Amino acid sequence: MSSNISSMLNNKIRFSGMASGLDTESIISQLMNVEKMKVDKVKQQKQALEWKKDSYRNITNLLRSFKDDYFNILKPESNMRSANTYISNTAASSASDVATATANSSAISTTHQISVTSLATAAKVTSTGVVTSALESNGAITDFNFGAGKTFSINLNGVVKSITVTGDFSGDASPIESLKTSLQNSIDNAFGAGKIAIGFSAVDNTIEFSTADGRITLTGSAGGALEQMNIASGSSNRLNANTYLSSLNIQGGLSGVLEFSINGQNFSFDTTTKTLNDLIREVNSSAANVTLGYSEITDSFTLTSKQLGAGETITIANTTGNFFGAGSAIKIGNTSVSNGTDAKFDLDGVIGITRSSNEFSIDGVSYKLLKEGASASISISKNVDEAYKKITNFIGKYNEIVDKLNGEYTQSKNRNYLPLTDEQREVMSESDIEKWEAKAKEGLLKGDSILNGVVSNMRYAISESITGVSKSLSAIGIKSTSYLDKGKLFIDEVKLKEALQNSPEEVMNIFSKESDIGYSRDLSSAQKKERYEESGIINRLYDIIEENISTIRNTNGKKGALLEKAGLAGDVSEFKNLLSEEIDNKSDLILTLNDKLYKKENFYYAKFSALEKAMSQMNSQSSWLAQQFGGGA
Repeated sequence: MSSNISSMLNNKIRFSGMASGLDTESIISQLMNVEKMKVDKVKQQKQALEWKKDSYRNITNLLRSFKDDYFNILKPESNMRSANTYISNTAASSASDVATATANSSAISTTHQISVTSLATAAKVTSTGVVTSALESNGAITDFNFGAGKTFSINLNGVVKSITVTGDFSGDASPIESLKTSLQNSIDNAFGAGKIAIGFSAVDNTIEFSTADGRITLTGSAGGALEQMNIASGSSNRLNANTYLSSLNIQGGLSGVLEFSINGQNFSFDTTTKTLNDLIREVNSSAANVTLGYSEITDSFTLTSKQLGAGETITIANTTGNFFGAGSAIKIGNTSVSNGTDAKFDLDGVIGITRSSNEFSIDGVSYKLLKEGASASISISKNVDEAYKKITNFIGKYNEIVDKLNGEYTQSKNRNYLPLTDEQREVMSESDIEKWEAKAKEGLLKGDSILNGVVSNMRYAISESITGVSKSLSAIGIKSTSYLDKGKLFIDEVKLKEALQNSPEEVMNIFSKESDIGYSRDLSSAQKKERYEESGIINRLYDIIEENISTIRNTNGKKGALLEKAGLAGDVSEFKNLLSEEIDNKSDLILTLNDKLYKKENFYYAKFSALEKAMSQMNSQSSWLAQQFGGGA
């Protein structure tokens, strides 16, 4: 019998393998899964809050975009608060080369007759002659033997041709004239007759290139034809504005420091470090209120006042150097110019009207005069189509917002789609995760009080009467057709266009009537009520939007309701808002639960370790007893 007991104990030990025979790791893992579910649940709650915050911010950005597009004075083409949106006028000219016009909302539909006697001009002074040094030989030509032919290039206003000089003219009666004739023939063949003229001096044996058609630039290689004619490569009959002032090929040359004043503004330029472009840019950007320019066509400078009219003058005083003044390199002396003139015209029978500019406004019409000694008719008419287009664009955007808010408010949440746990994400593909999370994000704002407040207030703003305005929005053809529309608006085109044509002021008041009380988030309840009742629907909507998305704190330290709830990226509310606080609390709770999880796991391992130790001791005792029984046999 003792032998049977010993055999049974030995089999038990061999079957278990370990002292207890338990799969400790598996058991603890299963026990911990129950504990991990608590952490996963909080993580899912945190993720849902983050999605909810994103949903609120999407609504905020939608309202911000709406406000920026339709309530912004810097966007007159779509600003629904402007009278010009509803009373749009078109001005048509019978002679657009004589005068053009535009009309604002205050212009009367009629036809104006305008006759232009003279245009307004600016004070102006121009060089008294060409300013560039002649493009000619620097010294007498002594070698007239051009051998088998030498070439150089001529650039005429961007067109480059290669010219070949061939022949030995040294034995001719007048070698310089023979060279001139050969060059002229070659150039005429290359560019056409009359484009570039060759001049010569039989007295000092020099050649000169000239044109009445702009810039000539000559280039050639060392030892070539230009060098033989004593003309430096790169020489031109016009100024190179990118060249230092001291190197300009200007008559008389420029050197040292140039100092002068224009209209009391002082200027100073070092000719060795400043280019002509530098000088022109500094003068033109200064408070002298003039424009200095160089013309390649006329090879001259012009100094023009930036303002038109008879009262405009230009006063020049040269101090050092020869840019202006006596012996001026640009041929403009010290002078005071007051030759600006006013525009003079007749309008609707009123003769001899003057303006200091060719662009001016009279009775809501902005005119632009273009031609002297001629007349034009300017017809002003209502532009109903333009006003209709702006209103329909606005209503379309309004409906988009109402749709979005209603959709978020009423969308049901699918309880079968919770945020995924880390373990669930590991076994799913990216596309499956994306599809799952799209479902899980549904219904996050269902029944939300802020969204309900925005939609409800917008619907009331559209439908409630306006103090001092006899008609409603529905009276001009804009209304909901059924309660099922949930606030969306529909337009009766015929009715709205008829209202815009016959009573545009009423349409304007329905939309953009201003209250005597200016908007502020700190108005009293009575002031808010009075402002609301006196305001057109655009200003009512503006107030509603501001109450929800304003980044400015009121006297209670609160920003707009949506920002207080979920914040706005780029604003201090981005991290300081109610949902961010809830998310932070969830993060803290996850840390606490993870700490408890760690301690719980250690607790289980300690318990199983004690169990194994006890079982090991019991097994040792059983083995001893088995040995004792076996020995007795």
